Amino acid sequence: MSGGQIYYNINAVVLSPMKLTPRAWLACERTLLSWLHLATILAAASTGTAYYHSYSPALHTCAILLMAPAIMFIFYACRVFYVRMAQMSERRLSSYDDRRGAFFLTVMMCAAVLLNLVRQLWIVFATPGDTFDYAKYST
Repeated sequence: MSGGQIYYNINAVVLSPMKLTPRAWLACERTLLSWLHLATILAAASTGTAYYHSYSPALHTCAILLMAPAIMFIFYACRVFYVRMAQMSERRLSSYDDRRGAFFLTVMMCAAVLLNLVRQLWIVFATPGDTFDYAKYST
């Protein structure tokens, strides 16, 4: 080691099996439940918006745009859960983190919010304002 760099041998052979504690299994389940909790709240907000404001096409579109990330959060959480469980059950030495998935979900959520904002601004600025004729109703 020189200059504070650490070198890893990628072709190293592990001679003893990987020790997994119940904490690792429970942490995997807690991660799944927290992601599903977030997706459930997002889906409930989307469904509530679509149901109670079904007369408004703008809010209906908002609900649809929020439902897509909620569904993607569910698929992502399940995929990560099953991949991590397979890694732990086979006792594979691999990385348990996923650096791309959460980033893409965040980008998708931000895109949904920005599309809602752009759509609402388009509606506000594209429609003519209300006009009231004061002379007609004055006495």
